Amino acid sequence: MEVIPHIENKDYFLPVGFYVQEMVNNDLCFMELQYQDFNKKRIYYGIYLRVGKWNKNVTLKQTGRNGLSCLIWAKNALITLEKYIVDNPELFYKLGKKEVYIIIFWDDNKRRDVYKHGLNKLGYYTKQYPTGKMLSKRII
Repeated sequence: MEVIPHIENKDYFLPVGFYVQEMVNNDLCFMELQYQDFNKKRIYYGIYLRVGKWNKNVTLKQTGRNGLSCLIWAKNALITLEKYIVDNPELFYKLGKKEVYIIIFWDDNKRRDVYKHGLNKLGYYTKQYPTGKMLSKRII
């Protein structure tokens, strides 16, 4: 699985995001790690997961099929993204050494419970942020 940097402006002080994509059971699974915010000590990246078929407008039409196989793929993709961050810390130290966190949002309580159950063993924990509760993990 290859991590592809997505940097819109090369003069930008931090990477804007990274993405991983792969076909799983004839559906495209696409995971994006996107810059959210930073403060004096920390940089936050959010995870966005999309599953579906490409339509003619080159956007992803969500199908809702293959839920379990795509969730397993997403867990492996998340491990790959974490490893990429750990192996390339210089990308994140342009403002001085800061802690890098991944935060994961959910749409409803059912997804929250599934994400908590699946990511608890990877070290993700529930944390209260100003915008609400999210799963969080310090990467570097």
